[in-house]
Amino acid sequence: MGEPARQAEVVDLGEYLDKTIIELDNTIRELQATRTAFAIKRAVLRAATSGSIQQGAADYETRVGEQRPYEDAQDPAQLIAEAHRRFVT
Repeated sequence: MGEPARQAEVVDLGEYLDKTIIELDNTIRELQATRTAFAIKRAVLRAATSGSIQQGAADYETRVGEQRPYEDAQDPAQLIAEAHRRFVT
């Protein structure tokens, strides 16, 4: 067996491992952000090709163009949040 490690070498190794863990955490956060961005883009693509979404958008544009109230419209932020919740879960 060899000699025991000197204290300075152990501290250096500890600092190295701390820095490595921080780098891994940062990389994981970046990958998660990228994954979320791709999931949102995919949801948008699915919505763009959905017949019911296209029909609803056409109806909305017609009503706005004719200056008719859109009685059954809901809060757009709520609709987007619900769509995202359903897509992610």
